[in-house]
Amino acid sequence: MDDCKAVASPVDMSSRLVSSDAATKVDAPFREAVGALMHLTTATRPDIAFAVGYVSRFMENPQEEHWVAAKRIFRYLQGTKMHGICYKPNAKIDFRGYSDADWAGDLADRKSTSGYVFMLLGAPVSWGSKKQPSVSLSTSEAEYIALSLAIQEGKWIHRLLCEIMMTANEEGPELMIHEDNQSCIKMTKNPVNHGRAKRIASSIITSVTRSSAAKSSSSIVRLQ
Repeated sequence: MDDCKAVASPVDMSSRLVSSDAATKVDAPFREAVGALMHLTTATRPDIAFAVGYVSRFMENPQEEHWVAAKRIFRYLQGTKMHGICYKPNAKIDFRGYSDADWAGDLADRKSTSGYVFMLLGAPVSWGSKKQPSVSLSTSEAEYIALSLAIQEGKWIHRLLCEIMMTANEEGPELMIHEDNQSCIKMTKNPVNHGRAKRIASSIITSVTRSSAAKSSSSIVRLQ
């Protein structure tokens, strides 16, 4: 696909993919292609994390439409192959994260997908996209679960960063996570398990999210 036509986005959200029960698979190196894309996603391309995770759900029985979706990611890479991650050496050490969720995006089981990215020195240092294990009944619930995943990753990096800066007698930065769902933010700050949180209140997700929101070294703010 060296001479393929570039596209502006790695995934076409207007046409959702579904699993197939067909007896035959597409005659193409689908698994190999997705495996190569996974390696690239982990290394230097956070912008294709969701798209690669999306097509990887159809590894068992890939069909032509799944192969077309995988090739679209390569077409996107064709147009952005000169893009890269560039850290600014003189930038202020500002550690912040962004959390989001694709609510009920899987047409087969209506499960949502969590996504996060953490920025340091003006560029991403950690990112991920993961399908949620349970069905969320609202966008707030999906965003809440996604936020808990982001907090777990962010707290680990934040502790490491603070330890490194401590050796240089410098104070570590505040961990700030941006969230675009106001109801989700209110759930993190409310110690009472109200109606929206009942389904997930018994999970460790609630404890992790609320304990982090309560600490002075961490804050969850709304993304405007």
